[in-house]
Amino acid sequence: MKKLLSLILALILCIACISPAIAAQYERIYMFDNYGVFDEIELDELNERAVAIAERHGFDVGFVLSPNITAENTYVEAENFYNEMLARGLYGDLGLLFFFNADAGHISLYATPLAKLNFPEDAISEALDAYNDADTFYYGVMDFYDYIDRHIQPIPTGRLLPRLVDNANLLSSAEHAILLTQLDEISERRKFDVVIVTTRTLDGKSPKEFADDFFDYNDYGQGSDEDGILLLISITDERDWHIFTCGYGITAFTDAGLGYISDRFIGDLREDNFAGAFATFVAQCDEFLTQANTGAPYDVGTLPKAPFKPSLNVIISLVIGLVVALIVTAVLKGQLKSVRKQRGAAVYTREGSMALTRSHEYFLYSDISRTAIPQDSGSSGGGGSSTHTSSSGQTHGGAGGKF
Repeated sequence: MKKLLSLILALILCIACISPAIAAQYERIYMFDNYGVFDEIELDELNERAVAIAERHGFDVGFVLSPNITAENTYVEAENFYNEMLARGLYGDLGLLFFFNADAGHISLYATPLAKLNFPEDAISEALDAYNDADTFYYGVMDFYDYIDRHIQPIPTGRLLPRLVDNANLLSSAEHAILLTQLDEISERRKFDVVIVTTRTLDGKSPKEFADDFFDYNDYGQGSDEDGILLLISITDERDWHIFTCGYGITAFTDAGLGYISDRFIGDLREDNFAGAFATFVAQCDEFLTQANTGAPYDVGTLPKAPFKPSLNVIISLVIGLVVALIVTAVLKGQLKSVRKQRGAAVYTREGSMALTRSHEYFLYSDISRTAIPQDSGSSGGGGSSTHTSSSGQTHGGAGGKF
């Protein structure tokens, strides 16, 4: 009996000793320092920072510092390392791995295919700049993590990408958070996806093709008809904008309506006031959806009137009237060169030249002309929405231009 108890205790002790090693082998570790650059406290702090990013955004960010990496195989090593961690269930499909050989100065950033959509190349490059601008390895990695934490796009459940994808980095963190909240609110309330996308590359496509594919292949749209609208802003040399509509969006946003909406935000786009332009777009979408739900979407002849500003318009009218009056008076005065100002009318008659003995007034006739004012029927002249078929075979509407 004593021998049996001794064996059981020995087994418990072995398990107790082995358990930490097993736990360490499979816990979520993001910091790998094969140089010994960081002390244990720094490694723990940096790893905790990466864990916090993973828990908050579902985005795994690993950092590997090793002398066994050459310029030729850095990227391959990074990809293989990440895939190994992925196979072991330690990393997910959304992630980024930073590989660095301090001896040779070789750096490689590997991003999973899904991460490239969620965190574009330009943003990854800026995250690397944040690392390079720091004075020490520790602060460099911390700044790298901080940048990713601020700019990562959260991915809602059931959809590949959020309703705001600012790949061109046109918005500040505060502007991004406010706009995303507005897009989610109107989309959920209307059961209709309102999406804004910015990019610095069209991948060889036209703005219309890019908008079509982005909406179709990223699982946007609500309901069986995939109802939604998407505003694309392309910050290339051409500076394009394009509005995409699908499902009920084709009905609610006619060609005339899209022209009206774009006129409201194009001025802010030209002045690079992107937050203002996007806020206007969201507000207009809400108004147009409200009107469409009445059964009579805004269209040719029924578009909402531009807001009237009484004080400004009155001032402008008074100034214009005063200027016109001064010009007319000056012209008429200039034509009276042979006449001097007189105090009475008697000086213009010759004495004894005219003597009235009797005077009467007679009404002879009147001539009245009437012309009918043409009425605007509001139903003719190219109303409705023009459509096209995208690469996915879906029917879409839309409009675009340059700013």
